[in-house]
Amino acid sequence: MQTTKNAMKASLKKLIKKKPLAKVTISDIAADCGISRMTFYYHFKDIYDLVDWCIMSDAKATAEGNVLLDTWENELITIFKVARLNQEFYLPLFRSMDRELGERYILRYTGRVAKRIVEEYAANIPLIDSTKNQLINYYSHAIMGVMLCWAMGDMKESPEQTVKYLSVLLRRGIPGTIDALSSGELPPVIETEE
Repeated sequence: MQTTKNAMKASLKKLIKKKPLAKVTISDIAADCGISRMTFYYHFKDIYDLVDWCIMSDAKATAEGNVLLDTWENELITIFKVARLNQEFYLPLFRSMDRELGERYILRYTGRVAKRIVEEYAANIPLIDSTKNQLINYYSHAIMGVMLCWAMGDMKESPEQTVKYLSVLLRRGIPGTIDALSSGELPPVIETEE
């Protein structure tokens, strides 16, 4: 079963070099790796489900044994290393993504990191959930923006160097934002019903 999934992953990685993700079909993948469409559907519900699995399996393979996820910096380094080690897949993937796809894939990971960061800095500060969620949203988009700029620049800087700069930006920016919220300089985010 894992062999079939890995064959589909290899096909997707090959096909995405030739055309944007939106143009890759299940029939393309099935034909490329010599399986039926039904076999594809046995493992994945659609192409995006396969992309999710590719990202998760790449992350797991990168993280096992050599990178700890004990800090949010290490988690970010892992995300950047996954992209760099598999750049023949991720560069075309990033370049073919529209905003919706970017949010679907990248924000899932950057959001998890942003949540860790906000929780670390706001641990002893009473912030309402809607304000915390808004901070997580802002910072996950900021991390995604840095990641996409790094990727579009052909990943020249090392993951460690990129995360170091990002870490300084976040470590200095988040406490200031939380202080501004605590002091009333910034009003808390209140969810409104529309």
